[in-house]
Amino acid sequence: MISSETEGIVLHRAEYREADRMLTIISPETGRVDILARGIRKPTAKLHAASELFTRGIFQLADSGGRFTLTGFQLIDAYTQMRGDYTKLSLASYALGLTAAAAQENLPAHNLYEILRLSLEEFCAGESGAFKTSLLHAMRFAAIEGIFPTLDKCCVCGEPDEQLSRFSAQEGGLCHKSCAPYSTAVSCGIVHALQECANSEPLTEEDGVIQSAFKLMRSYIREQLGFSVKAEKALDQL
Repeated sequence: MISSETEGIVLHRAEYREADRMLTIISPETGRVDILARGIRKPTAKLHAASELFTRGIFQLADSGGRFTLTGFQLIDAYTQMRGDYTKLSLASYALGLTAAAAQENLPAHNLYEILRLSLEEFCAGESGAFKTSLLHAMRFAAIEGIFPTLDKCCVCGEPDEQLSRFSAQEGGLCHKSCAPYSTAVSCGIVHALQECANSEPLTEEDGVIQSAFKLMRSYIREQLGFSVKAEKALDQL
């Protein structure tokens, strides 16, 4: 049995047998890793912190033919500052869901890991609004996955136009109504917020506009991925 360790963030957990849990983490070096945590639900379990969602730490693992068992854990950050805020927790859960959908086994995921770590830290810091953090995360995620929307010209005809006021999740970004009749009308504020993200500029639009822009990006990512993230149900209630 081979021993190893990796830094990771807990993306998912599931009850297993009487006292165990199956964990899914994202590791910057090896991507998605599924881990059996034996006895971790017992009241006396010393590694209980390793099984909490969002937790970041160093996971010590025993590798038996590609099957990993948790043997030790060193906590880096539990992101406790956001856990009592339902809105932040719901938005962070969406970020976890996106990460879990994109991460692959045995494939480095440095960028996915880094944007998740950064967003969790921003949720805790509270210096920017929670929806600003989520919009930035969605845009960064789209860039990493190669599905970044077209924002500087019509995504259908390719003609540059500073007055574009429609968005098509199917076609891939801003567009003319004549090019995509069933596209969604968007305000100048939403367009501006998306373009500020694309240009790595500070977000200056009001919270309501940022929230609408994030909802638009959720719809876009859902269309591009071909499925929805489970955590979206909670976001619809915010």
